[in-house]
Amino acid sequence: MHSPEQRPVTIAGVALQAPRHICCFFDSREEQYDVLIPYLLEGMRNNESVMAVMDGEPLDDCRARLSAATVTTTPAGGHLCFHCSADVYLAAGTFSKERMLRDLEGKLKEVAAGPFSGLRTCADMMWAHREMPQTQELLEYESEVNSLLDIYDATFLCIYDASKISGQVLLDVLGTHSHVVIGKEVKVNPYFMKPADYKRTLHARRSKTSRTMDR
Repeated sequence: MHSPEQRPVTIAGVALQAPRHICCFFDSREEQYDVLIPYLLEGMRNNESVMAVMDGEPLDDCRARLSAATVTTTPAGGHLCFHCSADVYLAAGTFSKERMLRDLEGKLKEVAAGPFSGLRTCADMMWAHREMPQTQELLEYESEVNSLLDIYDATFLCIYDASKISGQVLLDVLGTHSHVVIGKEVKVNPYFMKPADYKRTLHARRSKTSRTMDR
């Protein structure tokens, strides 16, 4: 395995250095695509493997907007693919952290061995709002993904709806992403924790909950 190149990736006009695991909060669909479309097109121009994962209707909208954008920008070299959220995150009807990490690392190895310069993704996490009992396992996955960014050249972008998650889940989302986008403002995330630190935080929280229940 090789260490990833420290090349910048631009989002909303800001060049991001590795690690690049971005959480985004948008106020509208238009605001979302004002950020996403240039981000995805840049990946294609950089000869990256680009993957968009969304629910059905937003996925069709994203595909149509990107198709229209490529007519005028004609990005060359990269590869673009679309996937429905359920097919990626909920294979066999349930979310599995182990399966997701195994599949993602397999994809990263495939990209590293092929003609592309890296992997760039965007994923709308709307499906998770419907699967709230599994949110903690999802956020453990989000944290462990960061270990892969120490090895592979990749950029992961996750879109969350802050109005549909609890305060604790919001803190966990911030704790597992290196950068945050709010509207069109991009910041290095001061709440980001390395996987080992996040795991210790979870362990302490679970121990406290267990002690409370035993009283």
